[in-house]
Formats: sequence, C-alpha cells, structure tokens
Amino acid sequence: VFEDSGAFVGDAFFMNLTSGAPDAASYGDESSQNLTFVLAHHSLDSIAFFDPPRIEIAGDEGTLRFTPGAHAFGIEVLRVTLVDDGGTALAGQDTSEAIFLTITVMSVNDAPAFTVMGSPVVVWEDAGTVVFPEVIVGASAGGGVSEDEQRVTYTVTHESGHVFIFTDAPRMVMNGSA
Repeated sequence: VFEDSGAFVGDAFFMNLTSGAPDAASYGDESSQNLTFVLAHHSLDSIAFFDPPRIEIAGDEGTLRFTPGAHAFGIEVLRVTLVDDGGTALAGQDTSEAIFLTITVMSVNDAPAFTVMGSPVVVWEDAGTVVFPEVIVGASAGGGVSEDEQRVTYTVTHESGHVFIFTDAPRMVMNGSA
C-alpha cells in the first residue's frame, strides 16, 4: 500500500480456515470451536499504525485490516497464528504453525506547501525595484521525514488578464522574499 492511502481492507485475505478435524469419528467434532488470529510484531523497526493490523474472521475467511499512521512508511513483519478454543488437553493442539506476513507501506512524494502573507501585494507605479520580505512563509517540502532532504524552489508566473507590466519579472528568493 502507499503512504497516506487510508484504511486497507483485504477481504478473504486468508481462506479455508478450519478449527481442526472435520469429523467426529477421528478426533471428535471440532467444527464448533471458535477461531482467533494472533498477530505478533516480528520487525525490528515497526511502522506507526493509526489502526494496527488485525484479522477478522467470518465463516472460513479472514479479512486483513489496518490503517498506517500519517506519513508512515516502511516494512512491518508480523508473526501470525490461528488459535481455536478447544484447548490442549489430551495432547490436543489449539495453535496453527506460524506464518510470517509482510506489510509494505511505500513512501510517496507529498506536495510542497507554503503560505502567502499580505496578498495581494500592491506596488505604486514607477516605484522601481521593490522587495517584500517574507511574502512566503511556512514553506515545506511536504509531510513526513521522507521529504526532509528535498529542496523547494519557486516558480512565479503571470496569470492576470492584464498586459505584462514589469520591466523585470517578479521572482522569489529562498528566504521567502519577493
């Protein structure tokens, strides 16, 4: 899944779930036993989840659900077992063999953001070169640590319906001045 993609729902992610022996002649009827998935974190580095992974059982299928946290990405490995409520008396086995489930949340490039202060900017005719300090504030390359090393640049375009009236086109410098 992708970073910031919201809730993941994997319907029928696990199929053909059974609680054990299907017939009473061999081991006793185990079909009425309740099943539960047990998930244990197996990763050294865990992803921050808003809604941690869980598996919901309906009939003989299991639905995987989780929601990664805001701007969270990475790899999460879970140790998954299926447990029935039949117990372990008389050498019974109530836990399946473990499988390992890998959840990968891929980083995405978030849009940069900024705030324009004092808009609209007003300049008197024949004023010459004018500098407006801190017209742009709060500039960021986007959300999350995956954006920290990115460089932000500004592009100024003329979009009003008026004739272009500047001798030198407006430009931004990296400290937010125009």
